[in-house]
Amino acid sequence: MKAAQERDKARFEALAAEDRAKKGWIDLSLGVLTAAIGILAIVGTMGSATPLVVGAGLTAGLGTFAYGTSNTAEGVHNIQLGNAGDAHTKSYNLIRDTLFMGNDKLYHQVGGIFVTASAIMIPIGQTQSVVEGLTQFAIGEAGAYTTGQVAYHRTKLLGGSEEDAQTANFIGNLVGGYAAASAASKFSSIR
Repeated sequence: MKAAQERDKARFEALAAEDRAKKGWIDLSLGVLTAAIGILAIVGTMGSATPLVVGAGLTAGLGTFAYGTSNTAEGVHNIQLGNAGDAHTKSYNLIRDTLFMGNDKLYHQVGGIFVTASAIMIPIGQTQSVVEGLTQFAIGEAGAYTTGQVAYHRTKLLGGSEEDAQTANFIGNLVGGYAAASAASKFSSIR
């Protein structure tokens, strides 16, 4: 009986380590995507005639890039731990574990704000006035929030885990923010 329990325990440990490596690949992919969005926000707002847009794009872009690279490194660490059969050791994330003193929830909330702002800033990059930029940002923020909430709740309704729902919320924020801000830029009175 004890030998069977030990075999089951070893099998569950191996499955947990395998799942950790798979999650690491997802974290790695989302981290690279996030860092790319940060770069796009910086580059996309550099040609703006409005200094406020350039400053906001640079701030949001740098924050998003840092968040993405930190998550990428954590994903790589999870892959390494999972491939080594370790399902229990906490993975290291430089920004979360130093600046946020290990507070994962606050880290992701602040990171989500940077990412959403960057996704919204990309289409705003060529605005010609502060009012136009702020209007597009407000519309983009509303689109990001709405799309993120829909993605989160749909994932939960379809039986997804909390982690899957959070990932859907993150992607929904990106897509919704970018789409709403892009749509708002089409109705500019200046162009």
